[in-house]
Parts: sequence; structure tokens; C-alpha cells
Amino acid sequence: MTIAANDNTPSARKLAMDTERKRDDRAAEKLKRSIRARQAIGDGWDGRPDNDNIAWPLAKALLAEKNGDLLKYAIRYRQIEASATSGAQLGGTSQGMEFMPLDQRTWLNAKGEVVNKGARRLTAVEVTGDIGTHNGAKVAKKWNGDAKVHAMIDDKALLAQLRNRLGIILEPFEELVLHGKTYEHVGRMMGIGNHAGAKGAASALVHMGLIAIRDALGDVTRQQLAA
Repeated sequence: MTIAANDNTPSARKLAMDTERKRDDRAAEKLKRSIRARQAIGDGWDGRPDNDNIAWPLAKALLAEKNGDLLKYAIRYRQIEASATSGAQLGGTSQGMEFMPLDQRTWLNAKGEVVNKGARRLTAVEVTGDIGTHNGAKVAKKWNGDAKVHAMIDDKALLAQLRNRLGIILEPFEELVLHGKTYEHVGRMMGIGNHAGAKGAASALVHMGLIAIRDALGDVTRQQLAA
């Protein structure tokens, strides 16, 4: 059945929602398969890519329940917080606090550990030995050194609004979303002594918080998540 672009009938809206839901389910299933395959390599791996290997139990929990929609908002909240606290400065595309380049192969992380980030990229001159001609016209590049600063300023204000919306659940919510704590850890932090009760309470809390974030942010695009 073909539906016109401006068709706003209930059936058209339902079809659009079903299509989007199927896309999210496929994306969640793909990520889940990737996690399972990566875990098969070694029990010590926590499900994150090698270059961002931070344990995040909440992501695994949301994937297990096939809740790709709320996972999008957890990822977006992390992005906003990282941008708001990045300390970006005018004058260049500054590195964040996570990694500092020592050269094109070696990086220093925030813990002071040296991390190998892969092969050094060779320039055309290094590959061919040809320095080229000197008569070509220079092409001006668009300067975007202030982009991160503008994003930081905007995201500081947005983060304050989101935190205000979360209210009294802010601290346990951020323990789960930002700091990689488990449901049980946060539930016990809330004063619930038994295993099942602690997990259930923390799960309910983070779902409530992510729904509030979703209501505040509206639609989150794939381009935003990939930024």
C-alpha cells in the first residue's frame, strides 16, 4: 500500500510508527548479536567497543528487554553530559578529557595509561615520496573551532533542564546512566535490602527517568546518536 507523504490518517501514522519500531528492534538485535559475539572472545570483555571499553550494565539490561527506544535516550543523555562537561575552548577542536594524543599511534587516557590506538596514518608524501607541485591554488577550509564551545554552552543549559526534570531521582538515575552501576547496586543504595527488590526498584526508577528524558527531548535522530 502506498501512502502519500502528507497523509496524516490514523492508518498512515500507525504504519510509520510500526516501521520505526521495526527499525529500532533490528538495530537493538544487531547490537545484541555484536555483544554476544564479542563476549565469546573472552569473559573479561564487558560489551563495549575496544576504544570505549567502559562497563555499562544498563545498556545490556535494556537490550535484554528489547527496549531500544529508551536506550537511545540513555545514550543521548550521556552525550549531553559529556559535551556539557567537556571544557571545550575557543581556538581549535580541543580534545576531551578522555584521551590526549602523544602521537598518531599512542594516546594517554585520563588514568595516565598509555593506549595504542592503531597504525599511524601515512601522508601522501610518505607513501609516494612526491611532494607535489607548489603552484596549486590553496582551498580555504571552513573553520569550526568554536563548534564544540557552542555545543558545550547549549548542552550545559539543556543538562540543567533535564536534571531539574529528574528531580529527586537524579542521583540514582545518573549512577545507572553515567557511572555504570548495576540495578542491584543502585537499589541497595536506595535502601532496599534484598536482591530482587533492589533490582526491581532500580529498573522502575531508570525507566521512569528515561521516559521523562524522552518527553523532554522529543525525537532523537540517528545522526545525533552517531555524533
